[in-house]
Amino acid sequence: MIRYTTEHNVESILEALEEAIEITTTNRIDPYKQHQQVQKLYSWKDVAYRTVKVYDCLRSLEDDTWEERMTRYLKLGPISGIFAVFLAMVDFLLYRILQWIKPDDAFDIMPSIRIPKSSG
Repeated sequence: MIRYTTEHNVESILEALEEAIEITTTNRIDPYKQHQQVQKLYSWKDVAYRTVKVYDCLRSLEDDTWEERMTRYLKLGPISGIFAVFLAMVDFLLYRILQWIKPDDAFDIMPSIRIPKSSG
């Protein structure tokens, strides 16, 4: 069941949720009709287009340096920033320990390839 509310507040959301629960518990949903409604909401071509757009955007981003990341973490706040930096350092330490246990040359490395950006 798809229900659109004109108001976006707790009361209208709870009302819609209660209605949905009542409809599903009393078996008043026609599965075929529900499928038809959902089918109209999504276009796989559109989903694929948006996914490619996100990947193209991510591919164009530059990697942050270690110092830039730590500075950004510190801006999270006086306590949470320090905690985030601490977690990042523990994560990096764990990464180095795992590299020592099993060095990178023990793995087959996928060669870098340049994927052209999509048009559109």
